[in-house]
Amino acid sequence: MVAVIAANKWHPRGLVLEGTSSALSDGIYSFMKSKWFLQPAILLPVKEIIKKDYSLSEGLTKLPNTKIAIFQGGQ
Repeated sequence: MVAVIAANKWHPRGLVLEGTSSALSDGIYSFMKSKWFLQPAILLPVKEIIKKDYSLSEGLTKLPNTKIAIFQGGQ
């Protein structure tokens, strides 16, 4: 997600994304779920707490000339 946002400024020739989330809030929730001590924080309304919930699809549409490879999934 951060790479896509930065790419809108730096215009690289290509991006390789590994294990990306569809939105910033989804990434935050996934991280909280992965740590046992953060799991109670899942109850927080993250979408309302963060200033802007960046969307991966929105960011990718701003990079029409950039080659992009996304790797997603388990081992």
